[in-house]
Amino acid sequence: MSALKMLISADWHLDAPFEALSPALAREMREDLREIPRRLADLARERGADMLLLPGDLFDAARPYLESARALADAFDGLDIPVFIAPGNHDFFAPGSSWDRARLPAGVHLFCKNELTCVHTEVADVYGAAFTEPRSRGLLQNLTAPRGGKPNILVLHADLGGGESYGPIAESELAKSGMDFAALGHIHRLSGLRRAGDTWWCYPGCPMGRGFDECGARGAALVTLGTEGCEMEFIELAPRRYEIVQVPVTGLDAFAALSAAVAETRPGDICRFVLTGESDRPATARELKALADEHGLAAAFLQDRTTPPMAKEGGTLRNELLRLAETRLAGAETDTARAEIADALRWALAAIDNAEAPEEVRR
Repeated sequence: MSALKMLISADWHLDAPFEALSPALAREMREDLREIPRRLADLARERGADMLLLPGDLFDAARPYLESARALADAFDGLDIPVFIAPGNHDFFAPGSSWDRARLPAGVHLFCKNELTCVHTEVADVYGAAFTEPRSRGLLQNLTAPRGGKPNILVLHADLGGGESYGPIAESELAKSGMDFAALGHIHRLSGLRRAGDTWWCYPGCPMGRGFDECGARGAALVTLGTEGCEMEFIELAPRRYEIVQVPVTGLDAFAALSAAVAETRPGDICRFVLTGESDRPATARELKALADEHGLAAAFLQDRTTPPMAKEGGTLRNELLRLAETRLAGAETDTARAEIADALRWALAAIDNAEAPEEVRR
């Protein structure tokens, strides 16, 4: 068997709303997502891929915007390698759905049935199936494909080891399936290259983060399968990242700590800065915006989890309050509980000091 090079990408979620962002930035992010198909096509040509495998949730809903459907079709028009699409729970195939009406370029194969079918190519036998509604049973039951001269490749949107609703499969099923490699979608984190019996598999993760639960580098997987084994290379595709930046405050100066943290980020990213420690004055969202704009961040959010300095000498109401807060903070069992206590303390201190109410910066 000669080496087979496969480019794998899933879970694009074209047309995602990006509701936490401003309308203008949300539109930019959707436009960035629509560049993913073209970037994959270019990458497939540059790296000499033999096929492009897309295991589902390419659209965020079964009825995508015209611009997104067009971006996919235009990107793969003229691509001289086969493309295999296995629709998932978000972009399931059904009568009247966009996949049903799509005019896909020659060379793009769309799996349309909620049962495994096989497409024979010169270099591999490619198996796949589609979600035909938002939920699906497991689709690998009783599959034992014959092994021959060409590798058996699986393209499937599936929840490995998950519940019953999203195409659940088990590693034991993969191990006995007869597949040489399985390209899986649904899990948005890069799994790395894994093995179940003689079947290699991986989740490429999503190609671009959509929130702070999808931080860091995001992209595609380039997998080379040969007689000597299997190798995977991760290739970043996202033009910007979501990042959560922990900012410990020293010397009570929250603004100085925040300034230093912003300076260390990548321009263009979307960042949440989490301040911890003690500060005599909280940082403000306005200060962060000025720093972020100067540095070129696309967006910046602030969570101020600092507490006022715990100086408690004397019997004043203020010091009694600080002593009580310190006890409550020491006994808090979660970050959320500590943040709520710190917020309440700042409000109470503002009332005692006749200061302006603290700004809400815990987004």
